[in-house]
Amino acid sequence: MEVAHVEQQHHTPHSREDLSRLDVEFQHVVECRACQLHFGDVYTRVYRLVTQHGCGREVYYLCTDTFVRMAGFLSRKRYDLGVRLIATLCMYLEQVWVRRHNYRPLVDVASEIYSWPRMVARRRWRKAIRLVIRKQRLLDWLVVFNQHAFRLGGHSAARVAEHYAAFVAEHEA
Repeated sequence: MEVAHVEQQHHTPHSREDLSRLDVEFQHVVECRACQLHFGDVYTRVYRLVTQHGCGREVYYLCTDTFVRMAGFLSRKRYDLGVRLIATLCMYLEQVWVRRHNYRPLVDVASEIYSWPRMVARRRWRKAIRLVIRKQRLLDWLVVFNQHAFRLGGHSAARVAEHYAAFVAEHEA
């Protein structure tokens, strides 16, 4: 299943503004900053867009686009949490509009999006990149640590000198 993008048609400036605000609010969910959202404001915005402005389809596709953005890098646990939050914020859309217009429930669509092969590959590559960056960071720190530890009079230099002296003493006899 591919997510279709729907152009905004015949909507008032208020509905376009509400849709853009909703997109910004959904971005907070994507970035795991949902604590910055006011539930009542977002719920009212979705309700107004669906009932008064007739933008149910646009809100629905905005939700699915948000799921696609989240599926590329979030773990399953965080993804499911974000999906539940968006489904709760869009409760009227999910409970009334989706059923009335024979669309698939948001949670079902989200589950399918998360298992798309390209999303699985994208998450694996992001994880691999994070591991490579972490390993490189460790190597950089190891160089700095070794430079400090093996400086003249440093702890590691003293330990190496002790071990070398013990080795020489052991093998001379």
